[in-house]
Amino acid sequence: MYMEGLLQAIGFDCTGFTYYVYNSCGYSLSRSCSAQANTGTEVSKDTLQPGDLLLFNNGSNGSIGHVGIYIGGGNFIHAANSRRGVTTDTINSGYYDTYYYSARRIIK
Repeated sequence: MYMEGLLQAIGFDCTGFTYYVYNSCGYSLSRSCSAQANTGTEVSKDTLQPGDLLLFNNGSNGSIGHVGIYIGGGNFIHAANSRRGVTTDTINSGYYDTYYYSARRIIK
């Protein structure tokens, strides 16, 4: 909970959050959704591992509109929006289940 509060105070958007986390850990990641969607190796939803980058389409035109980082147990951490900030959610219900697009393995 402390880390979520700290990151929320910094004020990330989704790509800024994933960029910050991966680059802080020594992995090069671009700042744009489309570039992040083409980084690493694509993995299926049933083989997700903690640290995998999750991509969600925006629903209107199918382009990537949101990203987060899988943390295990069907959950991920992400910068949801300006009101919710950095938080965790499940990928198996609601918006995130409906608009799940793909996952990329950045950490080998």
